[in-house]
Amino acid sequence: ITTEYAEKLTTQKNNAIIQMEQDKNAEIEKRIDLRRQYLKQWYNNGLAQLDGKQPMKETLHVEG
Repeated sequence: ITTEYAEKLTTQKNNAIIQMEQDKNAEIEKRIDLRRQYLKQWYNNGLAQLDGKQPMKETLHVEG
């Protein structure tokens, strides 16, 4: 029984580690995608301002 319990414990531990890695990778991909969307919007807005299609805005200064 002890050996069987140890095997189940090891299997569950390995499955938990795998799930944590998958969750971490999914979170990283989500953050990268959001950053990519933000930068694309920022770039397109900048181009529109340069082309005169949007009024020029003051630059934002972020502190932190």
